[in-house]
Amino acid sequence: MSVTFNILNKESIEAGGKAYDRYKVSASVKNNSEKPYNIRLTSFPQIVSNIGLVELDCINATGARLTSKKIELKMKAQIINVTYSAYDKSGKSITSTIPVTGSYYFDPGDTISDHAIFIVPQGEKPDVSVRSLK
Repeated sequence: MSVTFNILNKESIEAGGKAYDRYKVSASVKNNSEKPYNIRLTSFPQIVSNIGLVELDCINATGARLTSKKIELKMKAQIINVTYSAYDKSGKSITSTIPVTGSYYFDPGDTISDHAIFIVPQGEKPDVSVRSLK
């Protein structure tokens, strides 16, 4: 996997009487291997929390004004439309379709991206560390 981190925009702001720099950033991860990553779900209810691939942690981010301190790049969800039959209040049979997550994947050649806002002390650039979650 290859990880890219870019600063898209920088502006100076003031919060609580202190000066800060506000950075809009983007991060992406590309699967440049021949190995796909997959999590296939079972037929019973399942809570999946380990779909993260890479975490970028901004060490000097303050988190002020509900901004981010990290970006977690996660696998893509495969959505399947499921059709089911049920009865309405009058007893009439109706058919409905709902989207259901069937699996999570990250195929060879795929790129996953996300954006965030980091606020850091004025004069500092985002100090970012990268950690693989797979």
